Amino acid sequence: MGIRFRNLTLGLTLLLVLLCGAHPARVQGAGIDLAGTLREGEAAGVHPATLNRLLALGYEHAFDPAQVEKLLRVLIATQKEGFPPQPFVSKIEEGIAKGVAPARIVQVLEKKLDDYRFSRSLIASRPEGRESQGTRVSMEYHVRLAELLNAGLTMEDLRQLSGSAPTAPLPVLIRSAELLASLKQVRFNDGLAAQIVSSGLQRNYFTAEQADFGRILSTARSKGTPDEEITAAALAVIQSNAPASRLSSLLSVTAADLGARGPQVGGSRAGTGVGAPGSGHGPGGPSGAGHGGPGGSAGGGGGGGGGGGGGGGGGGGGGGGGGGGGGGGGGGGGR
Repeated sequence: MGIRFRNLTLGLTLLLVLLCGAHPARVQGAGIDLAGTLREGEAAGVHPATLNRLLALGYEHAFDPAQVEKLLRVLIATQKEGFPPQPFVSKIEEGIAKGVAPARIVQVLEKKLDDYRFSRSLIASRPEGRESQGTRVSMEYHVRLAELLNAGLTMEDLRQLSGSAPTAPLPVLIRSAELLASLKQVRFNDGLAAQIVSSGLQRNYFTAEQADFGRILSTARSKGTPDEEITAAALAVIQSNAPASRLSSLLSVTAADLGARGPQVGGSRAGTGVGAPGSGHGPGGPSGAGHGGPGGSAGGGGGGGGGGGGGGGGGGGGGGGGGGGGGGGGGGGGR
């Protein structure tokens, strides 16, 4: 373990020398202390593999040290506030791969951090949030709620949902929000979508057992079933507390129709926890905020392997299944 950690530290030092050596005038002229920022990141708890990866990306793409420092600052703030850094690292990698300017990537990261702060405040206002602050389960909820703000929902949407059912279990609230996001993605009638979500939320219907509910709705709509007919069937199933299979029957959605599991919000989650750092050059596997929701937002991915030449990063603990359905196309790195 000690040897591996020393290797990571040596790698950081080498990358720092290469990066600053490529832009000596800019480093001195701007008074940038990139080494000091790295030390601050390590002291805050950012894993050396994550710092290593970010320096490598900066060097490979000829970023100014000042640009790298701004990216590091966001990661440090993320770590200090107790949020998982991996979704932010993934967003950096996505933006770089798409040629997004570093300044724009920083703006996206700052917006993402604000989303996470909002999700934390919303959860803290509910009984479960007050009882489970700082736990891993609670962090999964932070991630899922925050990523919905990149999947078509607004902060006001989430406030209204939370306020309409203050005693609903937090997992049910999140699945309800995921279902609303999936219906927005397929341009379902707003008023009818609100009826379905409100009815299910008030009855605590959207449990893990109803994971296919939203996908059935989206599939029925893709087959040309009118929104009014879909809504009538959904409300009947919710009010009778029938299983999602009953909804499939009413809407003539077969198992074959559901066979191709595309991107979805709120589907079964095998790895929605926080990815651990990799054991080598790259950071850990994607957290539960991995790609999977509509609009290319993070939402349902399992924990993935470590980046670069590093070891595998562990996926986090599983969450409950959701009620959301299929989502749309990929989102950009510069949201």
